[in-house]
Amino acid sequence: LEKVLPIMTSSEDIYVTLGSPWVPTSYIDEFVAYILGFYSFNAFNQRYKVGKRRTIYNSDYGLWELPNDWKHIRTIANDYTFGTNHICAVKIIEHTLNSKVPTIHETVKINGKKTSILNKNETILAREKQLLLIETFNKWINNNPVYKNELKRIYNERYCSRIIRNYDGRFLTFPGMNENVSLYDYQKNAVARTLFSPNTLLAHDVGAGKTYVMIASGMEKIRLGISKKNMYVVPNNLVGQWEEIFKDLYKDAKILVVNPKNFVPSKRVDMLKEMKDGDYDAIIIAYSSFSMIPLSKRYYVEKLEKELKKVANRLKTMKTNAKNYTKKYHKLIEERDKLKQQLENIDSVIYFDDLKVTGLYVDEAHNFKNLTIETSNNNVAGVSSSGSNKCEDMLDKVRSVQKNSSGGGVVFATGTPITNSLTDIYAMQRYLQNGELTFLNLQSFDSWVGMFAEKKVSFEIDVDTNNYRMVSRYSKFHNMKELSIILSAITDFYQIDKSIDLPDVDNYFDEVIPKTKKLDDYLKQISVRADTIRNKKISRKLDNMLKVTTDGRKAALDIRLVDNTALFDTTSKVYQCAENVYNLYKKTEATKSTQLIFCDSSTPKKEFNIY
Repeated sequence: LEKVLPIMTSSEDIYVTLGSPWVPTSYIDEFVAYILGFYSFNAFNQRYKVGKRRTIYNSDYGLWELPNDWKHIRTIANDYTFGTNHICAVKIIEHTLNSKVPTIHETVKINGKKTSILNKNETILAREKQLLLIETFNKWINNNPVYKNELKRIYNERYCSRIIRNYDGRFLTFPGMNENVSLYDYQKNAVARTLFSPNTLLAHDVGAGKTYVMIASGMEKIRLGISKKNMYVVPNNLVGQWEEIFKDLYKDAKILVVNPKNFVPSKRVDMLKEMKDGDYDAIIIAYSSFSMIPLSKRYYVEKLEKELKKVANRLKTMKTNAKNYTKKYHKLIEERDKLKQQLENIDSVIYFDDLKVTGLYVDEAHNFKNLTIETSNNNVAGVSSSGSNKCEDMLDKVRSVQKNSSGGGVVFATGTPITNSLTDIYAMQRYLQNGELTFLNLQSFDSWVGMFAEKKVSFEIDVDTNNYRMVSRYSKFHNMKELSIILSAITDFYQIDKSIDLPDVDNYFDEVIPKTKKLDDYLKQISVRADTIRNKKISRKLDNMLKVTTDGRKAALDIRLVDNTALFDTTSKVYQCAENVYNLYKKTEATKSTQLIFCDSSTPKKEFNIY
């Protein structure tokens, strides 16, 4: 056991800041007292008689709350040194704990109407004070050996008690598999992982054979009695291919194929009965058909009951935004009671949870990463609080399967588990590691991001390319070793060596074309549209940022794509591209070489287009 003990992380390698979810609330109390000019919280208490009022942390929502009275204490430190005329230091500390950046608005009259506008100078000043408070907190911790060592102990006990497990699948024999097929060692190891761990993310490169792994895994689970009913959820266009591969790999397997053609309303009830009562090794079902199978009202009543307990606990312990959470509480009660009433008149419809699926395999799982994210973070680039119904439906069905399988039974497969968003990692963990996140008090996004990421505020070029605007985004990442180890419990990575047999790129260069007058004028219009949208002066149905960026891309490609009156222009990038292609064509005419031109917009049609 001593040989496999994890190496303790040193204090220097631990990222701790205001908002780290594992920092004791008593430390925040002490820091507030220090900021206000007291040597201890007891001294602060004696001066202001704060009594039982303390910092509160709610792990369900990842929310911190400081007593409201503290925000009204008038001291030089609170109002000036660490605060401003518009926001005090204690309030900035609360913002920081909740991963918020302070934003100062002021009310002005425009055309006789009161309007709230951003005060840029005061906002920048408040954010500078926030940086000062973070820096002061870090120094305060580092200069206190007792706190520093205690935080090191807490961190190591909670997050550094795991080691990466390696799975060896060489012992697997795969009875019933096609004798002409032999899995690679990394595929056998992946199958072993699915057998020995509750949930798995197969993050194998495209072409690495994830389909074989999922099929072999499912058949082994059925054979060993780990699973009684496996369902494979695959893209509509791949249903036939999946059926063919499955029959080739296991010719005697009993397979039920559910596609849009045999899941039409007239056949749906019979198909659901077959899925429920039939004895199949695998049910292969198309995305669209899968989404048409609802979960029962019983499931949603239980889900609402759990959410009600969370909201009730939050209302009991915290006062901030109590009005909003009270509304949410009453709305949940209404939904629950309505569902309960509907349950009394339950019909013979077969729901997803009635199918008793104990093994759920999801192919191309990156299509389900857009989960709803509850966060108190305000306007952070790359973080969207609105998810899709498709993904929420998948999450509910994953929970239903996990309930039937002691918290496990789910395998996701994708070649792109993480693309360009921080939330991708969190989404995959919510699907496959929800219990682990709860155990670590990282189940809320705000807690999770407070542990692994740091928000930076910077000035970025606006959509019109002429102006700058202030943008908040998560651009620094911390405690990556611990995140990697936690992720390793579910993730099976395999990367193909893409350098094999690929020739070196010869004579690569970028062609830079100056902006035309027409494009410059159009981008100014784009800027006005963007400001109008940000200030919510136009309906999103009429104009939105997606339309703005799409139009901007079109204009940058060729102004004629957005302006019917524009004429042919030899200074455009499209003309320059055509000229380069022609010159290269003449240069290589003797060898009859081939050029490949890639353009991902302006598809062929009757009116002007790039093709």
